[in-house]
Amino acid sequence: SLDRWLEDRMYYRVGADLTFEPYPPDQGTGTVTGPEGVGPDAEPASGVWIPLPYEFLRLPGVVAATRVGDYPLEIRVGTGDEVSGRFLAVDRLDFPSVAWFRRDLAQEPLGALMNDLALSPENVLVPRQFMDQYRLQIGDKVRLSVTVSPGVRINEVFTVIGTFDHFPTAYEEVTIVGNLERLSDILGLPPRHSIWLRTKEGTEGQAVFNAVPRTMGVEVGKPMDARALIREEQAKTERVGVFGTLSIGFLAAVAMAGMGLLLYSYASLRERLYS
Repeated sequence: SLDRWLEDRMYYRVGADLTFEPYPPDQGTGTVTGPEGVGPDAEPASGVWIPLPYEFLRLPGVVAATRVGDYPLEIRVGTGDEVSGRFLAVDRLDFPSVAWFRRDLAQEPLGALMNDLALSPENVLVPRQFMDQYRLQIGDKVRLSVTVSPGVRINEVFTVIGTFDHFPTAYEEVTIVGNLERLSDILGLPPRHSIWLRTKEGTEGQAVFNAVPRTMGVEVGKPMDARALIREEQAKTERVGVFGTLSIGFLAAVAMAGMGLLLYSYASLRERLYS
């Protein structure tokens, strides 16, 4: 149970087997243009230079890929309040085959949620707690202000089409899930986005990340490997100590129960012999 909880926790944190943010190499220098380089103001606002998801299948061990945008968000609710959050923009066709998802995270399976998004580009999924707090209903309109890059903001009205209790990578901050295609249509080009990958069992995440610049022509930023995080957690001394304590406690409990059974049987036998 503890191992299963650890795996679910790490996959919820990462979202898939592997995730990373692509960055273009600086021409002539080989350095990465990104937040650790020349600063966010110099980052390209669009993601037209990022390879399409199917191209990442050329990487070793990769069996599926999808685009996921993660952008700061301001939500205008019916009360006139503005709530800060995240807009998680997904490719509804590719996302279910890549993302980790557990059936109890929502009342509908992931495929059904993506089908809800497919009904209209303006459709969004919202957390159930957020709906209850602001008394929203399916079909209600909400005005969202999505910052896709520094200085580039989209202000549009979206339609609430479905809900979820939890969604991969979503924690306390309000997270709205919508169509990446809708943002691309508004901008006229795809915005910057991350790449999520599903890999074969046993594939080394670092080997995949190392192959990205050579194979895809882009650099890897903010890499995350769910399996590597699981192995790292499993190797921690405190975790080994907890399992050791539990194992010793279990063996001691079994031994005490066995001794109690033997003593009871012995006492019962003596009572029968002398009665």
